Amino acid sequence: MKKLKLAFMLMLCSLCLSGEAWAACMVDTMQDTLISDVSRNTYQQVMRSYELCGGGGGGGGGVSVPTCTSGQYLSGSRCLYCSSAMPGCSACSSASVCTTCLTGYYKSGNKCYECQTGCASCSSSTNCSSCESGYTLSGGKCIKPCDSGCYSCDTSTGKCNTCKSGYFKNNLGKCTACPTGCSSCSSSSSCSKCASGYTMIGNQCYAGQTKCPNGQTLTDGSCCNF
Repeated sequence: MKKLKLAFMLMLCSLCLSGEAWAACMVDTMQDTLISDVSRNTYQQVMRSYELCGGGGGGGGGVSVPTCTSGQYLSGSRCLYCSSAMPGCSACSSASVCTTCLTGYYKSGNKCYECQTGCASCSSSTNCSSCESGYTLSGGKCIKPCDSGCYSCDTSTGKCNTCKSGYFKNNLGKCTACPTGCSSCSSSSSCSKCASGYTMIGNQCYAGQTKCPNGQTLTDGSCCNF
C-alpha cells in the first residue's frame, strides 16, 4: 500500500511542481513513505532523477526555454525571425502580431506595409516623411522633379511632357537645350527661330550674319528664298 502511495505522490510532484518546490515535495514524500517498504537505493535513484532533470520535475522546472533576441519570436521551443513571418517587420510578439516595422514600411493594425515608390520612410500609404535619392518631398508625397528644361512633367517618373522655350524633347523624353543662337528648335540640327543678333540660314543660326546667299533675302533675321 505504501508503495502505491509513493508512486502516486512522485507522479504528482513530477507533473505539478518544479525547482525547489519539487525537491521539497520529494523529501516530504520520502519521509512519509520510506519506512520499511522503500530501500535506500530507491531513494538515491529518485534523487538522482531530480538532479538529471536540472532541479525540477516534468512540470517545467527542468525544461530550458530559449530567450529570443530582438527581431525574433518564440515558436514552440524555437526562435524565429519576425521578418520571415511578416515581410517588413523588425520586432513582433508572435507570427501574426508585428510591433515595429523596418524603415521603408509603415504599421497598420498588426502588419507592416511597404511605403509608396520614392518614399524612404512613411507613416501611411499616402504620407511620406522622407524620400529616396532623386525624389523631392511635396505635400506628403515623394515626386520626381522636372528637369531644368522641362515646362511640365510626370512627377511619378520625371518624364517631361513639354519643354521650356529654347529646349527640345529628345527621343529619351528629356528636354535638351537648342543649339547656340536658337530661341526655338525641333532638334539639335533644326532651328525654327534665332535669338537676337543671329541670322538663320537654312535651319541654322549664325552670329552677326547680315548678308544672305545669292537668291535669298534677309527677312526678320532669316534668309528667305523669294
